[in-house]
Parts: sequence; structure tokens; C-alpha cells
Amino acid sequence: MVKIAAVSEDAVTISQHFGCAPFYMVVTIENCLVDHTERLH
Repeated sequence: MVKIAAVSEDAVTISQHFGCAPFYMVVTIENCLVDHTERLH
């Protein structure tokens, strides 16, 4: 299992500016497939 975190302004696309984005997206990868996606404020 691998967890990848990214920031997003609209919970769909990755933001270029880490400090300005209102959302954190955490994606859990298991067996090379997306297993779970979380949106954190």
C-alpha cells in the first residue's frame, strides 16, 4: 500500500501552489490501482 498526497483547489486537479490550496487529496494505491481517495480540508 502506498499513500500519495497532493494539494488541490477544486478537489479534482493538482494545484501548483502548495500554500494556497484549500484541499489536500490523499490517494491510496494498492496492487497498482487506486483503492481509496480522501479529501481533507
